[in-house]
Amino acid sequence: MFLQNAFNGEQFKQQIVKLIEDRSVLNEMSGRLKQVVTKGAAGKIAQDILDTITASQNK
Repeated sequence: MFLQNAFNGEQFKQQIVKLIEDRSVLNEMSGRLKQVVTKGAAGKIAQDILDTITASQNK
């Protein structure tokens, strides 16, 4: 279900950024994304979201 929504691209990424306030949600999502081993568009989107989360954690 998580990656199905990822195909909404920027809108989905913005929703993820809104969740960044809650560190426990963030850490769980980061862990799940790191476990995703896919190729093509889904993998690229997952990596983009992971990068966004990581950047937000480092603020």
